[in-house]
Amino acid sequence: MTVPFGSSPTTVSWTEPLGVASVAASQSSGSFFVVEYTYMVYTATDPSGNFESCSFSVTVTGTIHPGTDGTRPSFLNWPSNIDVTVPIGSNPTTVSWTEPLGVASVAASQSSGSFFVVEYTYMVYTATDPSGNFESCSFSVTVTGTIHPGTDGTRPSFLNWPSNIDVTVPIGSSPTTVSWTEPLGVASVAASQSSGSFFVVEYTYMVYTATDPSGNFESCSFYVTVTVCIFSWCQPLFQQPMRSQ
Repeated sequence: MTVPFGSSPTTVSWTEPLGVASVAASQSSGSFFVVEYTYMVYTATDPSGNFESCSFSVTVTGTIHPGTDGTRPSFLNWPSNIDVTVPIGSNPTTVSWTEPLGVASVAASQSSGSFFVVEYTYMVYTATDPSGNFESCSFSVTVTGTIHPGTDGTRPSFLNWPSNIDVTVPIGSSPTTVSWTEPLGVASVAASQSSGSFFVVEYTYMVYTATDPSGNFESCSFYVTVTVCIFSWCQPLFQQPMRSQ
């Protein structure tokens, strides 16, 4: 579905699926959806406790608002995608670029010089003219954590770097415990979750960080992906990103 910029959230409707048992979903037909991709799952449950599901996507895209004369504002200095690397522990960090100029009023969710965390951020500038016409330009800001140099610039190292872990569980058994061999480092090693922790149905990005007495950092990472299984049929609820090193 395409909608004019500024009209999000918008209602989206469809014919509700019918099941031979009780049917439920996270959102129903006629719900509000924002400009994004939404993965929808309906689950049917019968009195014996059996489950089945069907899924589809709802994609809402923002388009040009026609305004009163149908013209499009334009941009100068459209920023390119920005990639920044920062030492681990210096997050969030400021990221700057040349602000785009428009033939109308220009606004964005974050401006040049704002703080950004270690992640991918999708930036959109929108220009609005007095006739109510809209146009937008977009780019990405990607902040990546790197080695902290410490006082001598050496890197701690790891043994037993875990591989990505995929676990399937029956519906209703989430959260579940997931275990692996803990990595060993030549320095103090810490992570947000340890082996044997509880994980819900989703992908979890796990990072171990080793810190030595000189203040140097190194990290190893892997994914823990928990997937729902319905009898012998399994349905991933998302697409797992590529593993980064």
